[in-house]
Amino acid sequence: MSVTIYDIAKELNLSHTTISRVLNGRESRLVSEATRQRVRQTAQRMGYRPNHLARALATGKTNQIGLIVRHLASSYYGEALRQVERQIRQSPYQVLISSMEMEEGDRPVEESIGQTWDVDGCLVFEAVTAARNQPLGGKRVPIVGMGGFDFQAPGIDWVGVDLRAGAEAATQHLLALGCRRIAYLAPPGDSQRPEARQLGYDNAMAAAGRTPEYLVVPGQSRRQSRDFVREYVLKHGSPDGVFCFNDDLAIGAYAGFRDAGLRVPDDVALVGCDGIEDTEYLDSPLTTLVQPLDEVCALAFRFLRERLADPNRPVQQALLPPRLVLRRSTERA
Repeated sequence: MSVTIYDIAKELNLSHTTISRVLNGRESRLVSEATRQRVRQTAQRMGYRPNHLARALATGKTNQIGLIVRHLASSYYGEALRQVERQIRQSPYQVLISSMEMEEGDRPVEESIGQTWDVDGCLVFEAVTAARNQPLGGKRVPIVGMGGFDFQAPGIDWVGVDLRAGAEAATQHLLALGCRRIAYLAPPGDSQRPEARQLGYDNAMAAAGRTPEYLVVPGQSRRQSRDFVREYVLKHGSPDGVFCFNDDLAIGAYAGFRDAGLRVPDDVALVGCDGIEDTEYLDSPLTTLVQPLDEVCALAFRFLRERLADPNRPVQQALLPPRLVLRRSTERA
């Protein structure tokens, strides 16, 4: 038979209410930290497994959190998933994960999410525009936006990264190196509403009296960036400094410049954005704008839990600074 909270209560000579408080993650000054530790350890030793269906029927809550990301194809989004999962693992919640990607012939992702998910709340990583108006499991639930772009909307909690200021600092770094032809490499965007990184690049270039140069990669894969950069250099010559939309494009560009017979950083100073681990393992490790993903995910989950505890609390919003980490790819003699 399955172990119940009553079995654990009997084992520890505690009330089943106390056991329930601890195992459901409810805060209470009536339960000491030492007691919480004893309950958790005993539950693990006895093989306790929560009955999520029974809990949902009794409380009206599923104890499930949704996580929606823009796509799953990059190392950056993979790290974001890992950070969120680490936060949720320490709580009584489970996590359901989906992306806004859609294969040809599929129903819209937001439609399938809305019809199949039954969650108490949702964390949305750089996909707020598509996700915020979707009922999940047939009901409206609170969402918290997070990330470097498409993380905010009126009336919702969010935790963002100030990539506009970060991109401006990255471009200023290239200017300070003495680069004369500084380009911004990115996937296609909305010309009517430039993204934060482009705005930061534009600001720095305008302040320096320089003409912007945009290298528009047709997609977001490393392969597409490599092929594009190689062909671009052959047709138009090479910039001597490049700030990239993200690290995946920067790694692809690194290979593309090498294919064209150029060296990083001697011929081209290269800066990425995100801070994925791969950037440390190039022959010339990549200078990059590191996003504080651990802080973003921890704070966003805290905001969501506080929203679930008090739906009428004031909206909470935070904008965190990225950190420019200097490495060999921008070292000049």
